[in-house]
Amino acid sequence: MSDDIFFKAEFFLRRALYKAEEATYMLSRSKLLESIMVSRESMHLSVKVLYLLITGKEIKGDKVSENELNDILERSPKEFKQTGVARLAIIFRLWRIVDEFPLPNLGVDHEILFKEEDAELALKHARECYNIVSYVMETLKKYEQNSQFAIIYEAPSREDGYLGLMMVN
Repeated sequence: MSDDIFFKAEFFLRRALYKAEEATYMLSRSKLLESIMVSRESMHLSVKVLYLLITGKEIKGDKVSENELNDILERSPKEFKQTGVARLAIIFRLWRIVDEFPLPNLGVDHEILFKEEDAELALKHARECYNIVSYVMETLKKYEQNSQFAIIYEAPSREDGYLGLMMVN
């Protein structure tokens, strides 16, 4: 894996951490919707980093597609799925509804829609996503230093031919 990929991944992961800190600040000021939205941004950045680490490609644009999320799951080694990658995908899908739901069209105050517990849960999930991706990145760095992972290629049925990573001892 190139140093450029790790450099970009570290940059976006730092931004994810910063967004989680910003969400903490918003929550402390009782700005619940703002805290939830910033927590979502943190989760989104974490997913972008994971996609970059697993596929070697960046997600273009502001949205993570269902195909990109599925690529993460399909291409992740079993070791990563069992240490949180599958959970990250569930958390991300759970909070995606906040982005997709037409909040202004409801005609209801945000204080009625979102409680403090909701903002706390969003922040908890943002931190969990950050921790999962941090673990994956540190593990990949360690394995790369020891030449203990391999890129597995699939038959040319895939557009890029790349299936994912496999840990080898």
